[in-house]
Amino acid sequence: MPEDGTAAQREPEITPDQAAVDGLVDAVERIAVSRGREDLAARLAAVRARLDRSETVVCVVGEFKQGKSALINGLLGSAVCPVDDDLATMAVTTVRHGTTAGATVHRRDDGVAVAEAIPPDDLARWVTERGNPDNRLNVEQVEVRLPHPLLEQGIVLIDTPGIGGLNAAHAAATLAFLPVADALVFVTDASAELTAPELEFLAAAVDAGPLIVVALTKVDMYAAWRRILEIDERRLRDIGLGVRPYPLSAAMRSIAGQRDDQVLDRESGFPPFAAAIVGDLTERTRIASLEIGFREIRTALDQLRDPLAIERQAMERPDAAARLADDLRTVQERLSALNDAGSHWSVRLDDEFASLRARVEFAFSSQMRQVLREAQDEIERIDPGRDWNAVSQKVQQQVAGAVRAAFLETTDGAASIQALVSQLLTDEEGAWTEDGEAIVFDATSLWQDGQVFGGKLRSGVVAGFGLLAGATVGVEMLGMLGALLGTALVGPALLGAALFFGGREVAGERRRQLTDRRQQARTFIGQFVEDVRFEVDGRLASLGGTLQRDMRARFTRRIGELSRTYQETAQAIERSMAQDAADRDRRMLEIQAELAPLDELGLQAAALQAAATRAA
Repeated sequence: MPEDGTAAQREPEITPDQAAVDGLVDAVERIAVSRGREDLAARLAAVRARLDRSETVVCVVGEFKQGKSALINGLLGSAVCPVDDDLATMAVTTVRHGTTAGATVHRRDDGVAVAEAIPPDDLARWVTERGNPDNRLNVEQVEVRLPHPLLEQGIVLIDTPGIGGLNAAHAAATLAFLPVADALVFVTDASAELTAPELEFLAAAVDAGPLIVVALTKVDMYAAWRRILEIDERRLRDIGLGVRPYPLSAAMRSIAGQRDDQVLDRESGFPPFAAAIVGDLTERTRIASLEIGFREIRTALDQLRDPLAIERQAMERPDAAARLADDLRTVQERLSALNDAGSHWSVRLDDEFASLRARVEFAFSSQMRQVLREAQDEIERIDPGRDWNAVSQKVQQQVAGAVRAAFLETTDGAASIQALVSQLLTDEEGAWTEDGEAIVFDATSLWQDGQVFGGKLRSGVVAGFGLLAGATVGVEMLGMLGALLGTALVGPALLGAALFFGGREVAGERRRQLTDRRQQARTFIGQFVEDVRFEVDGRLASLGGTLQRDMRARFTRRIGELSRTYQETAQAIERSMAQDAADRDRRMLEIQAELAPLDELGLQAAALQAAATRAA
């Protein structure tokens, strides 16, 4: 390991060449179009779009004033996020690629979601505590778009509020987001070694699954940064995180950019840090996208090949052709019946989602009632004028945990429903067999397994719900939790408990004033919990409905594809039965010529998929 703390250069992974993958998709799509299978061509177009638009979501977290925003600015070489000694980020900021610079504020106006375009240089007014104290503008998140080479490679940077101090609930909110993030950059400065709360957060983040990178910032300000680096590395090993922090100086990076000084730029530590972010993380995301893409490609190839192979089988065994055609018709009719709204799988899907919604709502309501009950009991034992800060932090953390559990139970429950319905269809439809040859309705291919990073299964919401991006849901949840938890209870604490809960005590009225303060505290906590329940119930209902509609559409689309495949196969067999020997011989040669390129493409897909699997 180099002495300056940068990571050693890794050997490059051998992954499929992008041109080879693009060529494979194009070739299969051309065959689909030539065979009149626009449905399969659309599937392949979606594969290409997914590979072209793969995004690597990087969540930047850390305590207040550790240099998170400055780190993002250093990565991009421009002052994107507001940075100053007296500025603290209080809203989630998403930075992604755009052809032109722009920004959009997502906030709530009287409970209604509002998206408002703003100039990028006006961010401080919306995302900082000074510009938007106590989040009085109800900002949930801000999205910034920049035409930058790093972002153009698919990197999406998420700048989060601090996870320590009075906003401890943001730690729970961030942990809720991590299952749909590809990487976590944890920022700590060189003034002191990692604290117990920081290590506790990192230990929890390890279990969430993303790749973790640690950045040691402000090394230009502290002469003993190398000693801090060594201590941090040992403490990270103790919690099972074998990474060496990257020592960084955003100030040196900025000066180097102004002077075009390459030597100073290297001393800032940002070049190897940026290389790790772009190289390792984007490659991991690309491999995950390839795994999904190859499954789609193989499915399309199977549907293009099966009719030809079964037709050839019928021509080789004319005595069994009639029965084969009849059985194919039967399978096709059963598949067509599956499109009926009253079909077993459709009813089961609706029932399972209804059960999931009821289960999640009951569990969330029970947890929120427990939070409220415990908070009110604690208020009766304390004086809110002195102990409000501790009560507010505890309530925020408990509420954030309940929200996190509700969202993850919804997404993971949806993934389980998808697996259940897929297996139900497979069990019901079974397979037609004749002397070892089979016609199989393989609905299991509909259930795409979750993307795996570091041996950990990511949240079910990323497992392949094509119309719903898991990262989008995660960012929305992170912003919502930040808006709800980061101000409703913290704001009064920042104002001062005595000011919020009453003024000076008069000796003869202490008991009455204490009773009043407790009543005010109970009322405030009760209203806060009710506001969270109302907001989260709405978000969960929207998420569940979207997942249900998307899942139904995907199953219906797959059933339609298979129905058409078997219908065309049956028609081809019936034509073959009416042909004389010469026509059958000619058709056999045509089938061989059509199968050859499909078999070759199948071998290419298998080889490319194996390379992606080895790299993963």
